[in-house]
Amino acid sequence: MGSSGINAEYMGSSGINAEYMGSSGINAEYMGSMKDYNVAAETRVKGQQATAVRCSDDCIIAGWSDGTIRSFDSENCEPLWKIHDAHREAVSCLAMSSNQKYIVSAGASGAVRVWEVRTREMISHLKAHMQRVNSVTILADNRHALSCSRDRSFLCLDLNEEKTISDHRQPMGGINDVQLHPGDENLVLTVGQERSVTYWDLRQPEYTKKIPLEAEAACLSISHDGKLFATGGLDNVVRLWDVASGQQISTGEAHSGKVNALTWSPDDRQICSVGQDFATCIWNVYRP
Repeated sequence: MGSSGINAEYMGSSGINAEYMGSSGINAEYMGSMKDYNVAAETRVKGQQATAVRCSDDCIIAGWSDGTIRSFDSENCEPLWKIHDAHREAVSCLAMSSNQKYIVSAGASGAVRVWEVRTREMISHLKAHMQRVNSVTILADNRHALSCSRDRSFLCLDLNEEKTISDHRQPMGGINDVQLHPGDENLVLTVGQERSVTYWDLRQPEYTKKIPLEAEAACLSISHDGKLFATGGLDNVVRLWDVASGQQISTGEAHSGKVNALTWSPDDRQICSVGQDFATCIWNVYRP
């Protein structure tokens, strides 16, 4: 499927009936159907690149290279609304609260901002990082978030109080992605330039475990049941791991360029990967 993938997300309640959303990085975002794996709808903004995407029940929200956040109808990708100058530079990542009332955006300057979806007003602003924010995720309480950056840190942020709760740093290299374990509010996994999967306990300043990788990973995603996680990166390979043991279970080779993003289907039976090779791949996950 045509799109130099930056981000992907499933829409729907079950794997085979869900749709998936991708943002391109080449001035388009598209929606694909899991029934026939064809593009169901697509939208473009002239001269701009889609850099991040998140989905609600009724709309698609995307960040763009001009610093604007734009919303589109989830049925046909028609424009709904936009937030001009959400960031002075490109929007590097987005997250949506579980109640779908708020979105968190971040940019290349290190700023993290919270927006109310209904009014499109900014309600919080944090100058969290010194460099580009690569990933942000909102915790279940919709008050706290995790962000990671090229500045070698991942932070736990209080979005209401606009302050940093904890600051974890690795010795070398930026952090490309951060994920909170769905069943353990203190377990965090990161990947980055250190070429490892790093386990962290939010209550401790240092990491608790490292799994070496053959190449730098750009993304990771933990399954909804918390038993497995997937990584992808500069070696073009999607890898499946066991969370508890840290053992690699299998590999998938289909991309000819860096794997930029991964996401699990709602039923954990499939993984969607998007890459710099203009490909979107759907992987079936078979468990013992």
